[in-house]
Amino acid sequence: MTSSSGGGGDLIDITYAYDHASNRLYAERGVYKSHSEQYTYDNLHRLVTYNHGNVNSSGAIQNYW
Repeated sequence: MTSSSGGGGDLIDITYAYDHASNRLYAERGVYKSHSEQYTYDNLHRLVTYNHGNVNSSGAIQNYW
């Protein structure tokens, strides 16, 4: 999802990844990278962990706030 302002800069630039059950694995913010998020789920698809910070290329959070 990308949205641009009239001034030429991106307002929102977010990349999402989902598993086969449509659970969100991460949301990587392009403009505010330190606001990216990572999620993990148990076998019943319930949210187990939520982390925020910078997402690396494998979808793992590198830096926490």
